Amino acid sequence: MNFNKNQTILFNKNLDSLNNPTLKEKLKELSITHYELILGKDSLDINLKDILGGGVLV
Repeated sequence: MNFNKNQTILFNKNLDSLNNPTLKEKLKELSITHYELILGKDSLDINLKDILGGGVLV
Protein backbone atom coordinates (compact mmCIF):
# COMPACT_ATOMS: atom_id res chain seq x y z
CA MET A 1 0.00 0.00 0.00
CA ASN A 2 1.10 3.51 -0.58
CA PHE A 3 0.93 5.57 2.60
CA ASN A 4 0.95 9.33 2.81
CA LYS A 5 3.39 11.01 5.21
CA ASN A 6 1.02 10.98 8.20
CA GLN A 7 0.07 7.34 7.64
CA THR A 8 3.75 6.38 7.47
CA ILE A 9 4.44 8.14 10.76
CA LEU A 10 1.48 6.39 12.41
CA PHE A 11 2.47 3.01 10.96
CA ASN A 12 6.00 3.38 12.32
CA LYS A 13 4.71 4.43 15.76
CA ASN A 14 2.48 1.36 15.82
CA LEU A 15 5.43 -0.85 14.83
CA ASP A 16 7.52 0.62 17.62
CA SER A 17 4.83 -0.27 20.16
CA LEU A 18 4.79 -3.97 19.24
CA ASN A 19 6.25 -6.39 21.78
CA ASN A 20 6.62 -9.25 19.29
CA PRO A 21 9.94 -8.79 17.44
CA THR A 22 9.10 -11.42 14.81
CA LEU A 23 5.80 -9.74 13.91
CA LYS A 24 7.49 -6.34 13.90
CA GLU A 25 10.09 -7.51 11.36
CA LYS A 26 7.46 -9.16 9.14
CA LEU A 27 5.39 -5.98 9.08
CA LYS A 28 8.46 -3.90 8.24
CA GLU A 29 9.04 -6.13 5.21
CA LEU A 30 5.64 -5.35 3.73
CA SER A 31 5.91 -3.66 0.40
CA ILE A 32 3.50 -2.51 -2.26
CA THR A 33 0.50 -4.79 -2.51
CA HIS A 34 -2.49 -4.88 -4.76
CA TYR A 35 -4.70 -3.25 -2.12
CA GLU A 36 -5.81 0.34 -1.87
CA LEU A 37 -6.44 1.79 1.58
CA ILE A 38 -9.85 3.46 1.90
CA LEU A 39 -10.40 5.60 5.00
CA GLY A 40 -13.87 6.82 5.93
CA LYS A 41 -14.82 9.86 7.98
CA ASP A 42 -14.89 7.77 11.16
CA SER A 43 -11.42 6.79 12.42
CA LEU A 44 -12.60 3.17 12.66
CA ASP A 45 -13.88 3.09 9.07
CA ILE A 46 -10.87 1.44 7.40
CA ASN A 47 -11.24 -0.74 4.32
CA LEU A 48 -8.96 -2.34 1.77
CA LYS A 49 -9.90 -2.46 -1.91
CA ASP A 50 -8.39 -5.18 -4.09
CA ILE A 51 -7.33 -3.19 -7.16
CA LEU A 52 -6.98 -6.42 -9.14
CA GLY A 53 -10.76 -6.87 -9.04
CA GLY A 54 -11.32 -8.90 -5.88
CA GLY A 55 -13.65 -6.40 -4.25
CA VAL A 56 -13.46 -4.62 -0.91
CA LEU A 57 -12.32 -6.14 2.38
CA VAL A 58 -14.41 -4.64 5.14
